Amino acid sequence: MRDWPVNIVSAFGRGESLALALHENGFQVQILDFTPAFPAEYHRGAGPFPIVNKTYLPAQRDLLKQLVPLPHGLNLWLKDGPLDLSGPFQSVHSAQHPELQAWRSGAAGSGEFSSTWLERWLRQWASPFYSETWNDSGDPAFPAAQPLGLLPIAQEERALNFMQLMSKGIGVRTCTRLMDARAESSKLLELEVECGTQLSAKSAQWVWCLSSHETKTLNEEVARVLFWRGVLEPEWAWISFEGSMEQGPWCDGLPALSVVMGDVFLPWVYANTFILRRCEGTRLRVWLKVPRTRGLVIDARRGWGLGVENLLRARLPQADWRIDSGAWSLCPTSEVYASEARGEVPGQWKNWDWISGETLPRLDLSARLEREADAFARLISWRNDQLKKQGVPRDHALHAP
Repeated sequence: MRDWPVNIVSAFGRGESLALALHENGFQVQILDFTPAFPAEYHRGAGPFPIVNKTYLPAQRDLLKQLVPLPHGLNLWLKDGPLDLSGPFQSVHSAQHPELQAWRSGAAGSGEFSSTWLERWLRQWASPFYSETWNDSGDPAFPAAQPLGLLPIAQEERALNFMQLMSKGIGVRTCTRLMDARAESSKLLELEVECGTQLSAKSAQWVWCLSSHETKTLNEEVARVLFWRGVLEPEWAWISFEGSMEQGPWCDGLPALSVVMGDVFLPWVYANTFILRRCEGTRLRVWLKVPRTRGLVIDARRGWGLGVENLLRARLPQADWRIDSGAWSLCPTSEVYASEARGEVPGQWKNWDWISGETLPRLDLSARLEREADAFARLISWRNDQLKKQGVPRDHALHAP
């Protein structure tokens, strides 16, 4: 019998493995999926960053089994050539790049920028908060030394949605409107949503997988109720363009994912630092960090696309790179806030877990999966406390990691 209700308010497949883990452990789980309520230009998928091949819950194994490994790890394409942060060429590159040696040895905390920029960049690259190139943000570094992989392009959207949960008996409500919220005594009690019909969703426990800004986009009044300390407005976001290159030996020689850096001494935004991902054949996709409001301006997108194209042509002119700034999308999981917002947590409730850019250490999917494991542990602890109050022996036969 499932007596432990949990509502997961989400979009774009966030919280899927958490829902499965809770279901496998006897919770009554319902997904309120607001994906259709967001603009069509929002990218469906894992986003720009590679994924750490590490499970934090058994329910995450099926997802990570689909990863295509990056044998060279994270690859940087610098002015003077490639720089592999791990893999078979690591020792060769360490001899040529003191910054790599300093990062690998853990001695990159001090010294000249020329020998510490790599550590600084790894701390800022996937951070939810913006920092200038020369600032030491103190954010946790992207775990580039761990095994990394990518979800196949053809399977990326399918791997990150809630449709497969229905076969497990998990209720998925496709919501188009967030209408109202009711809270009392520091607990979230009820949501009113539109999902074909008007639904009053109640639950003892909640997991909120939307940012305060995304919640405001759905309903500003509800956002004020839930995030009563204020809504954080993102200043930056990751935008992607589709592109192509001429057929040649470079098509197979290029890593599946590279970070192309123009000048490491300039800010790591716009076309100076972007992610290049190879797709099938001669197709490719690039991701770059830009001011969020400017991302909606067509002339700005054209300028960034031309900047990416020019840098790639300067590096490898034979490939005749072409970037289509008209084929663009925004990554919804890449909201980047001002550095002054670091540490602010607008709105908090006793009976929910909030998993979003405001509460995550990094924006990559791996950080989200780890945070879902924390939410799972809290909910198991909550259920054990309830059983103890009822005088029922706790069930230790859990599928916990």
